Amino acid sequence: MGVRPRYAGGQATPGPVRCGESSGRLRGLVLALALTSSVAWAQAPRNATLRDFHHTSWTQKDGAPAGVRVMAQTRDGWLWLGTASGLYRFDGVHFERHDLLPAGSIASRSVGVLRAMCNGDLWVGNSFGGASVLDARGEVRHFSPGGLPEGKPVESFDEDGEGRPWAITPQGVHVFEQGVWSSVDARWGCPRTKGPTASWT
Repeated sequence: MGVRPRYAGGQATPGPVRCGESSGRLRGLVLALALTSSVAWAQAPRNATLRDFHHTSWTQKDGAPAGVRVMAQTRDGWLWLGTASGLYRFDGVHFERHDLLPAGSIASRSVGVLRAMCNGDLWVGNSFGGASVLDARGEVRHFSPGGLPEGKPVESFDEDGEGRPWAITPQGVHVFEQGVWSSVDARWGCPRTKGPTASWT
């Protein structure tokens, strides 16, 4: 069953999310930032169309940010939106901007990639290089470059069966271990990758 925000006293509170469910659930949101409110996607008839679902859309008049590029849902139920102007959190009612970069930083806030991990962490790839992670405790770490290619954006994040984050960049695949990013090499059973030809399999 899909998970949607729970409401208590007029305020939205996020519901729990099981690991691995967020990507499928978000497919129904991409077209219009819509959340189902009465029927879970998984329970719908196979011939159901978008018109068979109750949905609500939000615009800038409702506080929704413009130019949403990417979305991810962390296991605590929050929906995160990456835009050219920064990172936003949505609770089913309100949109709240979250600036993960240090105070006074002149770096661009533009977000190009989001990935919610099974442990509750949210990885954020900046459009012009560098990345940040907001962990499940609410603490933030920045990597600019921090082992990632300087000035090169992360093209996608993923994680393996042991929970290690991986990243594809224009200069190859990187893996996050013991708090640092490093290039993938022969130790991982594959040649060192350089260039944009790497992809997840």
